[in-house]
Amino acid sequence: MMTVLLRLAGLAVVVVVASLALLAPPCSAADSAETIINVWPQPVTQTCTGQSPRKLWQSFSITSTQDSLSPIIARYTRIIADIVTDKDAWAPKKSANSINGMVISVSQPAIPDREPSAESYTIATNDNTIAVHTPSIAGAVYALETFTQILMEGQGAVPCDNLEVRDSPTLANRGLVVDVASRYLDLQTMHELIDSMAMLKLNTLGMHFSDYGAFRVATRYNELTDDLNGLYPGHVMSNLQEYASQRGVRLVPHMELPSHASGFQPAEDNVFFCTSDDVYTEKSVLNNDASTLSFLGDVITDVLTHFDTPYFFVGGADAAAAAGNCTVADVKRVFLSAVSSVTKPGTKAAVWDMAAAALTKQLPKDTLVFATPGSKPVATAGSTIVSGYRNVNASMPSLPFAGEGASQDSYRDYTAMGPSVTGAAATFFTNAMCEEQPCGSNSTITPPASFLAPRTQDRPARNATLSSLFPRVTYMAGAAWNFRNITATDLRQRVYNFNAFMALRGAQVCPNSCECTLEHYCKDKYEHYDAEIKLFEAGFIFGTVLATTAAASVIFLQIRRFTSAR
Repeated sequence: MMTVLLRLAGLAVVVVVASLALLAPPCSAADSAETIINVWPQPVTQTCTGQSPRKLWQSFSITSTQDSLSPIIARYTRIIADIVTDKDAWAPKKSANSINGMVISVSQPAIPDREPSAESYTIATNDNTIAVHTPSIAGAVYALETFTQILMEGQGAVPCDNLEVRDSPTLANRGLVVDVASRYLDLQTMHELIDSMAMLKLNTLGMHFSDYGAFRVATRYNELTDDLNGLYPGHVMSNLQEYASQRGVRLVPHMELPSHASGFQPAEDNVFFCTSDDVYTEKSVLNNDASTLSFLGDVITDVLTHFDTPYFFVGGADAAAAAGNCTVADVKRVFLSAVSSVTKPGTKAAVWDMAAAALTKQLPKDTLVFATPGSKPVATAGSTIVSGYRNVNASMPSLPFAGEGASQDSYRDYTAMGPSVTGAAATFFTNAMCEEQPCGSNSTITPPASFLAPRTQDRPARNATLSSLFPRVTYMAGAAWNFRNITATDLRQRVYNFNAFMALRGAQVCPNSCECTLEHYCKDKYEHYDAEIKLFEAGFIFGTVLATTAAASVIFLQIRRFTSAR
């Protein structure tokens, strides 16, 4: 009940916007396909002809011969039931116009690698059935996501007589890299993040679990994680990976080596650092000695037991720079040792572009190269900085980047993609939530959102994270799936419509025409909640009473303080 109330309060303002999007006129042959169905990311082609909406039969069911789809089908059956809440929106019996079920055909369920063609799908009305054809399980997930949007558009019905959608992504890797080292994100936040990514057809979640602040994945070296305020043990990682895979998302481990290694300090009996008078370098860059290299190999091997992934990101931002008493050659050897430790079959190392440029002769040409955030990466990806590498992942600006204009720019940046770009990712850092000491010895200023650091602040930290990401990531996701050179006004409206759709599905988003940061939800600062939970619930009930007696705009002004602290 509490979860439902929280969602109702959080959606007070966006429901008004959503209602405008969902009351669009039904499809007709005369309309443009792109403006009929507000699916985001936009499909390659979509046609919706005939003006008669088609209700779902009250016993509508989704079937497939693929047993692995069973939990996915069960989840979307529940989602559809949540969308079609009015009993009159269902067809009480089968008729010539009713949609009685969906049949999903998966032609190649064991495809090992993610390729754009493997994630393609088609949706088409076939008499009284919706027929879905796709090569892969991921394609089935994306088809079901598109279908739920179509139902929202049609107020619970297929909004036309004849529907056909043909779709496939432009890029094989579409995702987010989230810093869970600087600020631990609890499982509820991770689940909600993955749910939102699935709505956007993002397929890769990079977990940056090792940095200055901490190392947060369980290994044989218990001392690494014994005193942490948040840890992802093996069984949690297995469950999280299963949760993600059922939503078309894969988890990828991300580290930054050989620098940013302060999180290894609790294992000082086994690992050694380059020493220096510079506070930034002291105990943050790994030394080139036998004990450290052995330790590093063990850690990478242990981490890979928790991930079923095609690549392991090992960093290399400082792989060609001297550090303290370590020479450039020392630092390179440590980094190359990390790369060579990625020996799990089917998994390759991924590196930053500067490491690829400095170590061209030592790295395989099929190494996945990540362009560095903030360096006009999309325009340079595939050019001289990563010349000769076949797989390049373009990086978007680090989030949360400021303002809606910057968000729209992240969509436009895709016009500059080089021919070798096979993926794109936005990076979300949580170091602004850190307290100075655990977040990095190089800092002399307490980060602005450090009030979110204690685990007692998991709830507002979750809210700050998700509200900062969405809808900013929505722009990027649309371009990574299928870029269209649409006008700025059309782009903004489509993203606004989808933002309302996400909110109605229960996702935490920043309301349209409002700016959210790690410190503020709209104009209100995220609050501390150290008081007893009963006080929070009492305050929230008061806010809910307001929600039943005032207009939506007034509700938002009165309760967003509660919304911001969910």
